[in-house]
Amino acid sequence: MASKQISLSKQIKKVIGNRILFCSIALMIIIFGLTIYDLSISINQLRSRINEQIKPIEDFAINQAIINNLDTVNLKIELFNESSPTFKIEWIREGIPQYKTITWLFPFSWIYDYRIGDIAGYKFGYFKVTGNFLSDDTLFYDLMMRFSLLMIFTTSIVSLLFPLAKKIPNQLFINPINRFIDLISNNAVQHNVVIESLPVELEVLEKNILDLLRKATEHERNKAAIELGHLSARLAHDIASPLAAMDMSLQLLSKKLSVDDLTILSNGIQSVRDIANNVLERYRNPAVESNSLDTTIITHDDGNLIRPSLLYSLAEIIVSLKRQEWRQQPCQLTLKVKQDAKIGWIMASPNEIKRLLSNLLNNAYDALIDKNNGIINITIENMNNTLRLQIHDNGIGIPPEKITDALKGVSFKHHGKGLGLSGAKLYMENLGGKLDMHSIINKSTTINLIFPSIESITWVPKNIDLSGANVVIVLDDDFSMLTYWQKRIIDAGLLPKLFSTYDEASQWVQNNIELAKTAIFLVDYELTEATHNGLMFLQEAYYSTKRYLITSHAEKYHFQQEAQNAGIWLIPKILIGEIYFSL
Repeated sequence: MASKQISLSKQIKKVIGNRILFCSIALMIIIFGLTIYDLSISINQLRSRINEQIKPIEDFAINQAIINNLDTVNLKIELFNESSPTFKIEWIREGIPQYKTITWLFPFSWIYDYRIGDIAGYKFGYFKVTGNFLSDDTLFYDLMMRFSLLMIFTTSIVSLLFPLAKKIPNQLFINPINRFIDLISNNAVQHNVVIESLPVELEVLEKNILDLLRKATEHERNKAAIELGHLSARLAHDIASPLAAMDMSLQLLSKKLSVDDLTILSNGIQSVRDIANNVLERYRNPAVESNSLDTTIITHDDGNLIRPSLLYSLAEIIVSLKRQEWRQQPCQLTLKVKQDAKIGWIMASPNEIKRLLSNLLNNAYDALIDKNNGIINITIENMNNTLRLQIHDNGIGIPPEKITDALKGVSFKHHGKGLGLSGAKLYMENLGGKLDMHSIINKSTTINLIFPSIESITWVPKNIDLSGANVVIVLDDDFSMLTYWQKRIIDAGLLPKLFSTYDEASQWVQNNIELAKTAIFLVDYELTEATHNGLMFLQEAYYSTKRYLITSHAEKYHFQQEAQNAGIWLIPKILIGEIYFSL
């Protein structure tokens, strides 16, 4: 049976016309989808704006929660809600967030649960954020524009593309082909010749298409060359910058350092230390493993326990946190510690001391009229078996006649809420110390905290005893620290044995047990190997009486207890430079 013949015109109309109709419908769906996608981006941008505004409150809440000072968080939220026209927040301290994304509530409201991260096993709940689409001008105008564009595109497609589904095949394909066929037929009939070349119109069209393709190709090549040039320039800059910095550092180290050079290096070291302190405080794990010879003990350190605490270390942590907390409006915040005060220990709860210092620094910061020109100086010095921590600011001050009221808890900022000075004064008196305050109106305020210091701690050495030893065994996975100890040991006239891994140090000790019995052990607690630590190594070397564990955890209660029980000396890592060798 012969197949039904279909003319070229019908085939073109069927194939092209129907496809145009389908493409028109598909285009409408795509435009609608893009509109929905743009709206989702707008919603995400709204969430980003919300997150950006809430992030400082989250940081503040976490910092204050760490030191159990939640009243200031609620106050900060109240002040934020009073000043925010677009949305309100509520702190839900317990519960699971239900709305992880911005959720529409009919007709114009929305709700969003901003989850506060879990830090060190503590759960801080979440912020419930509510608002109205109409109250956010940016989002409202964006929504109106998106819907307007959607209506314009939809109207254009319906009014233009659907009718063109029939016209386009006729005008662009069928008529030109028929005309071309007619032209060929006419030429063949009239001239009785075969047309081997294309008509002029098609030749011109072909020539133009080829020209466009060539230009497009050249454009893409030029664009790629430009992008490659930008990438190469950026790469060269990124490589040249650290090289230049290293060259300058080498030049500085090759000469006698000036005061300015020392300031640059000191500021750089302090910046790195601030980062470390913030990371340690934010992600501090309350569960710390300590491995004995035959057991593994998981000990939870309670920062509220009263124990020997290093005042310099606690002050530095709080100063680092405040620099991070005030980074949006920074002031000049400095901590200066006299040399003999760095090793000053006090008997107190670390959390209470950090909360005390945090509150007093918040007061000083709030008293600064111009944050950019504001100054808060903290100094620690040793005074007749006491440690004095002084906080001095150039804020608005308190009238002399009202200082007594301030120390009794009267607030001059928020009615009904004390500034914490009375609590600080009472706490210092309970420690056996005292708090005094001096202020000059519109000029400055000075607060002195006098702490009774601990004269001697059985597990903290005043120096490293080198007498009777020929070898010093150092275990540390940091190359710079190995280099540091090597120089100090050689300068002291002893032989250093340096190890970067637990296994090689343990193997050497086993092979040289007699020599190790009179050796001095300087061991870092945290090693790269996850299954071993420096405490385990020193516990295996129980036969030596000169075992020194260098750690950032020296202020943790269980470290102090284990060091005392095992006869191991603890050296806080922050005090390495203050501990000297003695012969």
